[in-house]
Amino acid sequence: HDPCIVRRAVPVVEAAAAFVLADAILADEAAHPRICLSLTGRTLEEDLAQYCAERYFTDMVELRVDLLDAKNRARAAEFPEMLRTCGHTPRKVPVILTYRRKADGGAFDGDEKTRVAFFKRALKGGRFAYVDFEEGFGDADLVARAHAAGAKVIRSLHDFTGPVKNLSARLKRLSAAGDIAKVA
Repeated sequence: HDPCIVRRAVPVVEAAAAFVLADAILADEAAHPRICLSLTGRTLEEDLAQYCAERYFTDMVELRVDLLDAKNRARAAEFPEMLRTCGHTPRKVPVILTYRRKADGGAFDGDEKTRVAFFKRALKGGRFAYVDFEEGFGDADLVARAHAAGAKVIRSLHDFTGPVKNLSARLKRLSAAGDIAKVA
């Protein structure tokens, strides 16, 4: 009921400035969404061409190793450095290393020992920003190797039968087993 705002001027101006800054930050986020390009080529060169064509709209890429032929799968660890050869890409592009099994919508139909051995080899160079392990895959040793290589672990759940039952509990389990939870 006091008509004098002088005593309240500082907090009012600070609050107004906070609103303007928050609005600017949100507007910037909306103008720059985080777009991940899932690469689907049979060779690393095809994947590189896909990235080069879309690099201006892409913040990170997912290297789908399960879609690569055997020769290129063995060279997968080279891919993050290959991205720098694409036009004028001054920044290091974060790469998600994914080797998806058929049960989770991928193309890999071999045994799990083969996948574990692949991840152990591919993570040695510390070139990948993220690695995607499905729910129930990758023991504590493999997660520790990913972290030691500087990669964050995405724990993913792929359910093609319908809505995920008990989603909250499943997300908590995924989060506890990795750094990022993903449900598809």
